[in-house]
Amino acid sequence: MSTSESRNNDAEKRLVRKLDLTILPLFTMIYTFIYVDRSSLGNAQVAGMPNDLRLKNYDLSISMTVFFVIYAIMKIPSSLVVKHLGSTWIAVLIIGAGFTALGTAFTTDSMGLLLTRLFLALVEGGIGAGFVYLLARDLWARKYYRRNELVLRIITIGLGLLGLVFLPGDPSTTKLLTQAERELAIERIDLDSAVKTEGTREKTSLKLVLRSFNVWTCLCTFCFFVLSISYQAMNVFLPTILSKVGHLSASQAQLDTVPIFIAGAVWGLLSSYASFRWKNRAIPTLLGGLLHVIGYSLVINSSSFSQRYAACVMIYMGDCAVGILIMTWATDNAAPDTMRAVAAAAVPGLGSLGSIVGMWVFVPSEAPEFRVGNMLNLISGVIMVFSIALGTLYLKAENSKRERGDRDDRLLGLARDEAISLGYRHPGFRYQT
Repeated sequence: MSTSESRNNDAEKRLVRKLDLTILPLFTMIYTFIYVDRSSLGNAQVAGMPNDLRLKNYDLSISMTVFFVIYAIMKIPSSLVVKHLGSTWIAVLIIGAGFTALGTAFTTDSMGLLLTRLFLALVEGGIGAGFVYLLARDLWARKYYRRNELVLRIITIGLGLLGLVFLPGDPSTTKLLTQAERELAIERIDLDSAVKTEGTREKTSLKLVLRSFNVWTCLCTFCFFVLSISYQAMNVFLPTILSKVGHLSASQAQLDTVPIFIAGAVWGLLSSYASFRWKNRAIPTLLGGLLHVIGYSLVINSSSFSQRYAACVMIYMGDCAVGILIMTWATDNAAPDTMRAVAAAAVPGLGSLGSIVGMWVFVPSEAPEFRVGNMLNLISGVIMVFSIALGTLYLKAENSKRERGDRDDRLLGLARDEAISLGYRHPGFRYQT
């Protein structure tokens, strides 16, 4: 390695380290608070919320259905707004989420619960997808992180106000970076691009938005849909399952959920690290899918508390890993910027509609067996694993065609800006597998 190459590698390492120590802690803290606001209903349910709010059998399912419908609708338009307005829009959404969560404390009936869930969906719908897009390639980051690095970095009112000040802006002007680091950040994006863009972005168009829903984005959205049935149902009903199967008190049931959530978080991080080190998305994603299938097989065929608890650990580990990897994988293989913004929103947005299924097949009257919901998750999980495997073969086959030059005809007669807008269809683009 030459001296100049060594200096450049050292500069890249310092840049990535600086980003990890500034951007990621802030994003992680914000997302943690947002997640707590959104998923606290499961704990509230065993702590007496149904009695306090005088909820009937399906009031909780109705409020959660409204939440996920609005949540899904808001994803894509909000992500496109982030593409143009950058981090300021994210900060505004965070402030709104904080005020809405605060309003939940004053809820006294089912209508109040429904309204707070509705407004929470309006503001939270764009936050998570916005973070993924910002980290991948956006208005301000213009891809601070390269494609193979992104997977390792995917993870309230006061935080929103801080975000207005501290969330970084465009890399060509942000004070977070020095001039040399700004130049390096823009240079790094060109290393991942089929055509060097030098930091420029294409115009948003309906054609690019519609093109975003290609085979790969649709497959990832389906997988996220399947996961959402399981993941959100686990978040809402896990304390209920543990309390009734193990005959536990409300406080003990909530405490017993903590190791399950920790196991999921740790396995998600380990899977992301393995994917980063191996430069491979398929193997850790398939492994997570298999944990999902095995876990639900155990749930259906066991009745003891210890066996079901172990199965819940496996399910949550698998779901956390697949959720992180699928969302990153979809964003990896989306280009140009408009399509990346749409994919970062469509996969968790439309995919989250699976949560509605979970709210209606995991009904309180079937607790703690939830046999219909568990059977559905087992069958759909098997389909998901096969879909991921077939999708991986499709990506490898497409990369092989591009290596052979079978897609070179797409460049015939195109100007440079037209070639850039080809994005993932460009012959020089290679899918992450």
